[in-house]
Amino acid sequence: MEKSNLLKYGIVFILGLAIGIIGGMEYKAYQVRKAIEEFQHDLSDTFNTDSTQDESEDFSIIEKAIGEEIRLATIQYTVKGSEEKVKIKQKYMGPSIAKENTKFVLVDLSVTNISNKDIDYLLSDIFIVIDSKGRQYTQDYEISGSVENELSSKKFAPSIPESGTLAYTIPKDSESYYIQAKNKETNEIFKVKLK
Repeated sequence: MEKSNLLKYGIVFILGLAIGIIGGMEYKAYQVRKAIEEFQHDLSDTFNTDSTQDESEDFSIIEKAIGEEIRLATIQYTVKGSEEKVKIKQKYMGPSIAKENTKFVLVDLSVTNISNKDIDYLLSDIFIVIDSKGRQYTQDYEISGSVENELSSKKFAPSIPESGTLAYTIPKDSESYYIQAKNKETNEIFKVKLK
C-alpha cells in the first residue's frame, strides 16, 4: 500500500513539475512577445512615422518628385532615383535572380538624421513601395545583401548624410509605383513616383 501511494505521489509530483515547466515556458514566450510589441510601438513613436497605416486616416497626401528633399520627424531624405532589375550581380557570390513574374526595384536614397543623437533603425519600417493596384511592398531582406551600398539598417549620426539603396521585390505586372513615407507628427504622407 505504501509503495502504491508513493508511486501516486511520484506521478503527481512529476505531472506538477511538467505543468510548472510548460507554464513557465509559456509565460516566458508571452514576455518575449510583449517586449517585441512594445519595441515596435516605441520604434513607431520614436520616428513619428508609420508607413503601413490605412490612408483613410486624416493624412495630407503630398506628392514630391525625385530629387526633392522631404522632412519627417527625425530624418530628412531625398529619393535620387530608382531602377528595375531581374538580376543583381554580387562580388563574392552568384547573382540574385528575381523569382518568376517578379522584378527587383532598387531605390537610391540620401538620408540625414535631423535629431541631436545617433539613431539606429530600419528604413524598411519607414519606406514602402506601393504600385498602381494599391499593393504594398516592404524591403526584401533576402536580396538586400546582394545590393551594393545597401542602406536598410545603419547607425545614422546627427547631420551626416548617408546615401545608399533600398531593395524591393514587386510583381512584373506593376507598371507604375511610388515610394511612400508617413509623418504622424504632421499628419503627412509623402509619395515619390518612381515609375
